[in-house]
Amino acid sequence: PTPVCLTEEQVLSLGISAADLHALALANLEATLPGVQRHGDGGAELLACGGGFETSLLLFHETWEAIAEEISGDVVACAPARDRVLFTGSAVPGGVERLRAAAEKILQTHAEPVSGTLLRWTGSGWQPWSS
Repeated sequence: PTPVCLTEEQVLSLGISAADLHALALANLEATLPGVQRHGDGGAELLACGGGFETSLLLFHETWEAIAEEISGDVVACAPARDRVLFTGSAVPGGVERLRAAAEKILQTHAEPVSGTLLRWTGSGWQPWSS
């Protein structure tokens, strides 16, 4: 599907709040995604969902809430390419270093690099990771 961009005036004309529109967009996105799969050994892991929408997985709070309950320390993630979302726990021995190394390799070799910025899950969203 082709993404649609709306102006602020168009959003207002819909008679729906920005928060409700955001929730609707996430629900529509979730309905189009194939099943999300988790790969890895607990050190640095990968989420996959068909190869084109992985970066959008950062938007799904429920996914990260569930991961946060299972992982050691804070969830640290990055999206080095459109089809790659990597994560680890801040308290996993060597996890952040493995995450950085994997992200750098992807950024250097992938045809569609996105960002090597590491992010920390706060429970309500993402913040830049600093360590």
